Amino acid sequence: MNEAQKYPDGSVVHVFHMRANRDAYPSGCGYKLYHGATESNPPHRLADRTIR
Repeated sequence: MNEAQKYPDGSVVHVFHMRANRDAYPSGCGYKLYHGATESNPPHRLADRTIR
């Protein structure tokens, strides 16, 4: 699985999942999850730095 979704507020979610049979992946899978913004200076951040 390799999917990405861009939302109207400019945020991006990208999910990558793969099956693996190497010792580096004892669970049998490898994955990455990215949640971020497409702009380097987002228009609005909350006090905890969450992008809105």
